[in-house]
Amino acid sequence: MKLSYLIGMDINLIRRNNLHRLLELHPDQSALAEALGTLQGRISDFLNGRRNIGNTIARRTEQAHQLPYGWMDVVHSDEVSTGVKANLRADQIQLLYFYEQLLPEHQRVIRETASAYVMLEKTQQQQQQQQ
Repeated sequence: MKLSYLIGMDINLIRRNNLHRLLELHPDQSALAEALGTLQGRISDFLNGRRNIGNTIARRTEQAHQLPYGWMDVVHSDEVSTGVKANLRADQIQLLYFYEQLLPEHQRVIRETASAYVMLEKTQQQQQQQQ
């Protein structure tokens, strides 16, 4: 896992950037605030840098979005582009995050397994249609 202090970025900026990413999963700030059990004004303060995101709200944010512990504290610039991510659910983003942490040979095994599963499903559907 990439730790924020290793790349020299301020933890408050990293958390703010990650909150902006998560906002894309919600219709608006009010919906994000509701998911986190806080007020919309507080979310606005976090997003605009008027208030820092502390450990408690960072962990609550991760839990609410089913993200791994510490996700808010890590730079995610190597993830799927924002336009694509906006169409993904939080659990799908979490899967991508875990996938990206794997060694390339393990990623290949997962791709091959998924491909085989898709082919198996297609074969079963074709057999059902023939019956």
